[in-house]
Amino acid sequence: SGYTASPKLFCYNPLRDDHECIRLLRILPARSGDTVECQLDEVETENCPPFEALSYVWGARSASDPIIRVSGSNFQVTRNCYDAIVHLRGTETPRVVWIDAICIDQDNAQEKNAQVERLGAVYTRAQRTIIWLGVYERPIPFSGRLDDVTVIWMLQRAWWTRVCIIQELSLSRTPVLLVGRHEIPWVTLEAGINELFGSNQSGQWIALSRVRHINTGGPFSSRIIQRAEALMDMRRVIRGTNHAENMGLLELLILFQDYQSG
Repeated sequence: SGYTASPKLFCYNPLRDDHECIRLLRILPARSGDTVECQLDEVETENCPPFEALSYVWGARSASDPIIRVSGSNFQVTRNCYDAIVHLRGTETPRVVWIDAICIDQDNAQEKNAQVERLGAVYTRAQRTIIWLGVYERPIPFSGRLDDVTVIWMLQRAWWTRVCIIQELSLSRTPVLLVGRHEIPWVTLEAGINELFGSNQSGQWIALSRVRHINTGGPFSSRIIQRAEALMDMRRVIRGTNHAENMGLLELLILFQDYQSG
């Protein structure tokens, strides 16, 4: 559970320049179960320290959402955001991350609009993009490849339904899937998807009969596979260009529709 002792709530200091600066969250090391303590710092986008960006589903808000400590004050986050931070936190060294719900003042419309325009710069500059999929209750049999059940479970996560992942994934240098405390390279999931489904001569995904017997507690359909395939193809093409950072979400959405219908 989160920290609730202090009544002092976090208050943002305005950014020096909404278009040139961002905030980064430094998650301080601690043991499991300790209060989540963080420091929020302002940096220039063009001269920022190494950091990682978090890609995740916000989840529904509620009055009982957990509290973390940010720069000495209480900060309420959604349960899924809290779980991601806890699993990102190390025991010995700080971890510097960009998390939209915390690093952008969500109640400041001017800042929020300006920062959204900088998302391309955030994801192209981040050393890695950490994709939080949640906690997997069964052990991951990971030895260089993912088994069929794990691949299906990953594809069933709500993360795939977010529009913003089109931008986040396409522009990321090095996407990494975080499942509990297991870090799995994006290319490993790509290989698992290709191995499990493949494609026939007409370029469509093969029948789902191979995986209908797999029950991992979520919906599954050919549309999920097609979306994953489109994202993989699009990422490969965009990462090969030299203007990825300047591609806005609308431009990427149009491109994504082309890949999904192609």
